Amino acid sequence: DINTIMTATQRAMEQLVLVRNATTASIYVASDNGDVQPWFEANIPKNWNVIQPGKRMPKPENGVWFGEYGSGTNQILNQTMKNEAMAEAMADVFALGECEALLIPNYSSFS
Repeated sequence: DINTIMTATQRAMEQLVLVRNATTASIYVASDNGDVQPWFEANIPKNWNVIQPGKRMPKPENGVWFGEYGSGTNQILNQTMKNEAMAEAMADVFALGECEALLIPNYSSFS
């Protein structure tokens, strides 16, 4: 259940902030699920910040744009859309590389 996973992740983040004696945090949510980032925006402490990408690509209704062997999802993209999706994926990788902590609550294709 995605809500259980998001709630557990939020609690783990809050615990990490407490352990580090911090009062604020900036988080970057990298997910193919379009419901995840808005959920964190609505549920994290008010003095925290959710880092927003400069440009948002629409997410596929099924599967992921890249990385799933045999997936035909990327076949619906023209070259410009593929370039934009790859740029977003690379931005995710660079943003994740700047994080002090990486929480993977269940599964990640990044790992």
